[in-house]
Amino acid sequence: MKMSTLKLKTLAACTVAVFLLSGYSIASELMFRDTFFTTDGMYVNDEIDTEGRQSGTVAPLDYTGDEESLLNAIIGDADIPNWLILENNSFISPNHNFTDVGTNYNVEFDLKLNRIAGTSWAGFIFQMGAESQDEGENGTGTGFYWWLQRGQGGQRLITAGKDAALGIRSRWRNSELYKLEEEPVHINCIVSTKSFGGSDKVTTALFVNGEPITARQRNGTIGYGTVFELNQSLTNNFTVLGSDNEPSVECNFQVDNYTIRKTEPHITVHDWTNDASSLITSSKIYTHAVNCNGEDVVINGVKFAGATDGANTYDAGTNWVGMDYNNDWAMGTGNDGTTTIAGSGAALATSFFYSRISSTLKLYNLVPGLEYTLTLYNNSSTASLHTRLVPSDSEAALSILDQNRGIKGNVFRYTYKASSNGVFSITFDNSPVDSADAAQNWRLYAFSNEIAIGGDKPILSITPTNINFNTIIDDSTNVEILVKNIGGGTVSGTVTDIIVPFSISTNWYSAASNASCTLTVAFNPTEEGNFTNVIHFSGTGGSQDVTLIGEAIPECSLLISGLMLVVMVVRRIL
Repeated sequence: MKMSTLKLKTLAACTVAVFLLSGYSIASELMFRDTFFTTDGMYVNDEIDTEGRQSGTVAPLDYTGDEESLLNAIIGDADIPNWLILENNSFISPNHNFTDVGTNYNVEFDLKLNRIAGTSWAGFIFQMGAESQDEGENGTGTGFYWWLQRGQGGQRLITAGKDAALGIRSRWRNSELYKLEEEPVHINCIVSTKSFGGSDKVTTALFVNGEPITARQRNGTIGYGTVFELNQSLTNNFTVLGSDNEPSVECNFQVDNYTIRKTEPHITVHDWTNDASSLITSSKIYTHAVNCNGEDVVINGVKFAGATDGANTYDAGTNWVGMDYNNDWAMGTGNDGTTTIAGSGAALATSFFYSRISSTLKLYNLVPGLEYTLTLYNNSSTASLHTRLVPSDSEAALSILDQNRGIKGNVFRYTYKASSNGVFSITFDNSPVDSADAAQNWRLYAFSNEIAIGGDKPILSITPTNINFNTIIDDSTNVEILVKNIGGGTVSGTVTDIIVPFSISTNWYSAASNASCTLTVAFNPTEEGNFTNVIHFSGTGGSQDVTLIGEAIPECSLLISGLMLVVMVVRRIL
């Protein structure tokens, strides 16, 4: 089965914009990015003009903060080069009022908590829509802000000085935030407002490593999930970064690639009446093709795998998961029974997954930086609902879509670039309605995900990209590497930088479209120790690195371990 990418573009409010697929490009504008790169600086306002430091239409910008905060906003640390380190509860704000971002914008950055001492709470705050730049110091609460915390307590979204949703702080959830102290996580906040200085409400959603944070709050009538229309409007739009912690805790927060980007909704909507109009074809390269709550079905030569259990992770076999409003693998199932779609595609349009309040579709193991298109297939019999859709990628914007488009079925298509961790998700939100009735919630009938690059371009794919060896000295262990061309043309290139005690069967590779070849890597140590080697695959179709890690141990270590095991077994028998 070949694999490919489809385009799902974004819809604003009740307006539907239909674009031709050919020649379409994602529209966004980089307003500001700070990599915190420095050659000889120490504090955040040093070397803002250095090449490689800042970019975007409003760059360069220095930062405002009180004197103590600016002295505790460090960029020249030798142990963590090119990161901003915020110490001692400092607050800073870039010197620009971002009311020129239009109606949709993203704020994204990498974040890590460095806990030095203490086990209690520590939290990071980033505020948008602030009336002034000194709000971190004076305690005012204009605009809204996200509070990301580790230790005792939970996450918060504060709007107009109060907790958003139903105000139940303990319910907020995002599993990726648990990694905040172990490794950097990627934060992406999507914001939408029709105006600044008017009465239009602001809507927001936040993703951590591609997973949305959810309020998961309900009282039987009202419920909140992953997208939040706040009961407030914005006048100014200063952004503020800062932190706080319990006095017994010593810590700092590390920030990198702080980015503000103007975005636009970009969804394409297509009528779907039969197999010919489904836009499904075997000439595309699909990474995913799934029939939700249905059986396997082949359409125009493409197999859609049946997924019959909404509570199954489906992760190991097909690299995707559907999540309910709790961010759990617990989607409900339903069946329409009838459809106006003709042909084999009718099997995609009669059954579905759904969740009360909100649901999320999450895709894994995508190639970072590669452009894909997600396609959602919708039956004509869905209830007329205006659902908020928010994707997780850097070009994302809020879309408000109605699956019911009259007597015809339809497909929504969204094109995106995969993030650095190879994860993409899109969340569907019908808050504040709290109903278990499928008619009151988004229905996920079927979806596919394709590579959006033209079929004649070769694309290199390598698995695995991390290999661990464990063997005794003077012995050898072999592992095969699969080199595949998931595009068109021919992938070909060389393998470089392999060093002993590692070796490879050949230092070149070649694969035609949708074909593969295998190379064998061997680990043959002659002395005890730990070894690491990063080898490079490069040529037509791109480049990719493979990390080799080997541990060589003396033969006697294995013998002693074996004798200990025998002794333990004998003791149990006696």
